[in-house]
Amino acid sequence: MAIDRVKKLYALAPVAQTERLLARLHELRMVHLSDSASELGEEGATLRRIHRSAAGFEADAKKLDYILTHFERFAPRPRSLAENFVSVPLLVSRQQVQELLDSFRFQEMYSQVHKLSEQYLLREKKEADLRAELALLQPMADAEFKPGDLSNLKYTTIHVGIAPLEQWKRLETDPRTREVMAWEATPVSSGRVRLIVAHLHARSEDALELLKSADFAGIALPALDKTPGERIAEIGEAMEGIHREKENISHAIASLAQNREKVQIIYAHYLSETQKAEASGRLLGSPRIAVMSGYVRAKDAEGLSAAVTKEFPSVSLILEDPTPTDNVPVSISLNRFLKPVQLLVNMFGLPNYFGFDPTPYIAITFLVFFGICFGDVLYGLLLLAISAFLMHKAGRHAGLKNFCALFVYAGISTMIFGALTGSWASDLADPKYLGEGNFLLKLRNIFYVFDPLANTIYALLIALGIGICNQFYGIILLMYRCIRQGRIADAIFDGGSWLILLPGFIITAARLFVAVPNGLATMGVVLFAVGAIMLIVTQGRNEQTFAAKAITGLVSLYGILGSYGCTSFLGDVLSYSRLLALGLTTSIVGMAFNIIAGLLGDISCVGGVLFVLMVIFGHTFNFAMSILGAFVHPARLIFLEFFSRFYEGGAISFKPFGFGTTEVSLMDS
Repeated sequence: MAIDRVKKLYALAPVAQTERLLARLHELRMVHLSDSASELGEEGATLRRIHRSAAGFEADAKKLDYILTHFERFAPRPRSLAENFVSVPLLVSRQQVQELLDSFRFQEMYSQVHKLSEQYLLREKKEADLRAELALLQPMADAEFKPGDLSNLKYTTIHVGIAPLEQWKRLETDPRTREVMAWEATPVSSGRVRLIVAHLHARSEDALELLKSADFAGIALPALDKTPGERIAEIGEAMEGIHREKENISHAIASLAQNREKVQIIYAHYLSETQKAEASGRLLGSPRIAVMSGYVRAKDAEGLSAAVTKEFPSVSLILEDPTPTDNVPVSISLNRFLKPVQLLVNMFGLPNYFGFDPTPYIAITFLVFFGICFGDVLYGLLLLAISAFLMHKAGRHAGLKNFCALFVYAGISTMIFGALTGSWASDLADPKYLGEGNFLLKLRNIFYVFDPLANTIYALLIALGIGICNQFYGIILLMYRCIRQGRIADAIFDGGSWLILLPGFIITAARLFVAVPNGLATMGVVLFAVGAIMLIVTQGRNEQTFAAKAITGLVSLYGILGSYGCTSFLGDVLSYSRLLALGLTTSIVGMAFNIIAGLLGDISCVGGVLFVLMVIFGHTFNFAMSILGAFVHPARLIFLEFFSRFYEGGAISFKPFGFGTTEVSLMDS
């Protein structure tokens, strides 16, 4: 129940056998291949890269990707909420893959999709050209002349365009205007006027200068043998026809998209073949010997050695423990009860190989936070039922099943905290809604302990108390990480010092708000002083000069430098007030819908029906709106206020060299 131990792997093989060896390793799916040049460093400087062309596989993979891209454009597959958090790949067997390779002719489908796509693009281009022409003609829609008649006049030049109305009025009163040109002005919109201006060729320079002074914007009309209005009508009919043709093409591609899963499977195969070919580029070698490097899980090392030795007697495998300087890929094994919670860690980033997996340490914390934020018995029961149903439907999709299982746990937590705070669809159990002695009221009274709405200050203090405890918990985990890594001094100085100072800081700060017994107050001052001295002396221990050590130690108390800080502690603890805020919001919104339902219930004849409908609608709405916040904000408290205390993430995932993508996976993987 931790980060899987891995072994660093080196394989020495005859160059002639590398292709077969890679194919076998691809089939075994036990090895995470790494770049041999990076792993060997200077030792591999004299070796050359071995490379096998993947061009043929890449070309076919690109064609399949082209098909899938167009399927997604013209017939997008709806994604479930779960798919935004976890991968839900197609599960296939090797036999299914081979059968599709033998029977499905994707090259023909590529030709069809490519042809249809080209037709669609041509129509889009034509449509864009017509839209541009329409925009040009629109201001002249009611003009009764044919633009073609205005060109090539013997003595006269005609200009058509738009000008600001105020500018034109000013120009119209200029004596030079009537001397130089004739015009027809028609208002076309607020503040604009359409102009048709005529002048002799000889006065072109004067006319253009006058028009420029009025901010005249000319319209380059096409030489039409019909009026703009007639052409606009033609364009409208043409665009309707193009729209119908585009719809027909879209439907044709959408009908081909019924083969989406087959294409995805074959695409995964060709990506896999490309991966095998490209893997040779990670190898180094001489003319006769190739060197391959990677990582294998310790539990698979014996099986890998046996399989390779049996089939490739001339291949030598070297296994050794990784060092802290290695970029070790991380694989995590958890029992089935904790596996769903790993989703949270995956969202943030995998832990460093030489650290530890935080999943067991955040499981209860996250579920408690979720339960407080969403706490309602009926909401929890609904969440539990929906999640259990989807979990059953998930079948062999491990990622989706674990996602649903996380919300099964969350539903149970929600029911527990809802029962403790007396929330059953908010205050629906109140006698004013369901009468005295109703069933919900009896259940509420059995489990009820504390009402946050009636005791908001105490509820806030509880939320802040949870924050304080969780911060101390994070510091303890920091110490645990340091001890695991053999850094005992860091555990004491960067963790233990704060566990001494912060309780003293809390007691001392509490004296500003409440009366504190003298003995406890004295203890607080002592703890704060001892912790402060330890931090001032130790937080600058890596600095070179005495002054730097002293300054670093001193400012570490505030939080500018060092492992933590009093201001960081205060800010992080205050963030836990969001637990109360979200819990109250869920209850208050539910209460508001209950009030509305109660008012509707007083209507004669149909009141009962309206009451039930409003309760169902209101609480369904509140459920959908509140559950997102109940997930996001506890996750934020974990990721920012908790993980920042101790967590080292950023590791790469252990990805076995073998068949599989995010869209397709083998059943026997």
